[in-house]
Amino acid sequence: MTAKPAQQAGADVFANLKAVIDALKAPINTGLNQEAANANLQNVIATGIRQFSNSLDNVLTVRSSVGSRLNEVDALDTIGENRALSNAQTLSGLQDLDYAAAISEFYQRQTALQGAQQSFMQ
Repeated sequence: MTAKPAQQAGADVFANLKAVIDALKAPINTGLNQEAANANLQNVIATGIRQFSNSLDNVLTVRSSVGSRLNEVDALDTIGENRALSNAQTLSGLQDLDYAAAISEFYQRQTALQGAQQSFMQ
């Protein structure tokens, strides 16, 4: 059983898990190569652990990226809601006219304008 270096291995968690399981299931040859077989098994397990760590780092990086995007979407949603509320208030101010107050203000301004015109003519 041979192992690839962790930085060159793919991010496939299940393939990594299968490689570690296969290494653990393979019998260790007893004989002259006992030390080499033990070293190879330890290398496969250590590489598998490093690959799992790399895979976890990838998952956390993607999760962080998605979280940042969700925060941006939430912020844009809040801005949109605030803008809609402001627009509704402005529209309400334009449509919901107090006719008595508007007529009273109109006559006051008309009287002031007529007074200003008369004083200017003199």
